[in-house]
Amino acid sequence: MIEVADASLNFDCNEKLPAYGREAIPEVWILDLRGQTLEVFWEPHFSGHGSQRTLRAGVRVAPLAFPDAVVQVAEMFGRI
Repeated sequence: MIEVADASLNFDCNEKLPAYGREAIPEVWILDLRGQTLEVFWEPHFSGHGSQRTLRAGVRVAPLAFPDAVVQVAEMFGRI
């Protein structure tokens, strides 16, 4: 699941993320346009996700379900 947050970061983190955890969504990415970060959450449980990682430009990442689909975080913001 990928959420793109501009003005909705608070809602995405405090409302949607716990709902995704309750539904056992295994991985959620929240792309924070204002902060220029990618928040990656995994290990779902009843109130959210147990693990989180904050990534910035210069880092490569791949979704758990598609480990060969590697992307540069900077590319998600339209810069390299």
